[in-house]
Amino acid sequence: MTSYAPTARRAGPWPSGRFEAAPRGLRHGVALLVVLLGAGPALAQNWIGQRPVVARRKVDWPLASDFSDALQNPRSAFRVPALQQGAPTRNPYGLPIAISGAFASVYKVKCGQRAYAVRCFLSPDAERQQRYQQISAHLAAARLPELVSFEYVREGVRVRNGWYPIVQMDWVTARTLDRHVGERVERADSAGLERLAEEFRSLMRRLRDARIAHGDLQHGNILVEGQNLRLVDFDGMFIPAFQGRRATELGHPHYQHPGRGGEHFDLDLDNFSSIAIYLSLKALAADRGLWRFNTEENLIFTRDDFANPGRSPVFAALAQSACLPVRALAARLAELCRGPLAQVPTLEQALGGFAAVGPAAPLGAWWKGQGAQAAPAPVAPVQAGPVDADWWRQGNGHGPKRP
Repeated sequence: MTSYAPTARRAGPWPSGRFEAAPRGLRHGVALLVVLLGAGPALAQNWIGQRPVVARRKVDWPLASDFSDALQNPRSAFRVPALQQGAPTRNPYGLPIAISGAFASVYKVKCGQRAYAVRCFLSPDAERQQRYQQISAHLAAARLPELVSFEYVREGVRVRNGWYPIVQMDWVTARTLDRHVGERVERADSAGLERLAEEFRSLMRRLRDARIAHGDLQHGNILVEGQNLRLVDFDGMFIPAFQGRRATELGHPHYQHPGRGGEHFDLDLDNFSSIAIYLSLKALAADRGLWRFNTEENLIFTRDDFANPGRSPVFAALAQSACLPVRALAARLAELCRGPLAQVPTLEQALGGFAAVGPAAPLGAWWKGQGAQAAPAPVAPVQAGPVDADWWRQGNGHGPKRP
């Protein structure tokens, strides 16, 4: 079982995949090799230390390796009493294991019968405390069990002589979405993938009703716990209190519209990614062979597919799907990729607006007519309307039954 959601995969044998996180003895050995190769003692001295001296002058915020060093002694590192009594999970080198992404490193800290996820931020943010306090208040009022509760601690962890903020939450023992999907594919469990798609769709409705946009829907931030979905990593979340602000992050590129920028920050933030994820799950339920497009950093789509649907092997495969709903939604998503982000509908609107695809042209014809120089077709806004759920839930069938 995989716990908590990594926003990036580790690339090395030590926690953050960085050289400076290696044991000090190994750094000394590499430094000696540098001297022998003629690179000079100054560079060697930098490698012996935790990081290049230049980096310390430019950025005074701790690196991932600094947090790992500090957490070797939880009693002196943490201010929260429960965490002081805890023990971080360690790697074979004896260092705390970090799941590091672009904005934070997450550590699992066992405290008796409980375990916590401790999120240490990798850069300063003057508005972080206020933002997390507002998110916490909104989530408390919404009371959605799918959103893992948390506590923001302004002075949570001490690195050298300074205190830095952390987010503390219960450790969720669950699979990340990609690993769960991969397991369903290996077991040829198309029905399980269908159920997962509908549970995800239901979650998107509940988030919308609660006036919440996650901001970074992707495989690493969606956990599968039994039959339920859980969401983590709220750094990019939108709630009504944030109206008029700019986004603090742009989300995983393999799940985002090509035109997304910092100015796009409202309740429609998840529209594109929710359509892409739902389509991926439905498509895999219909054809498990599509898992060949998984790179361990996506489900089936990448940013290149969204940037140029006409040359995308994924869209080409979906256009030939035996499942009519998959072909229809893939055609719609391809259109949305070419249009402005502001015109991307919600998932419910997209599923309820298949009349826009129209019977005038066979589904899949969009692919055959798309050359490299084809002009983007204008995308008309989709109005909310009743969703023909029975039609969509044909699942692996070939479309609605005709009279």
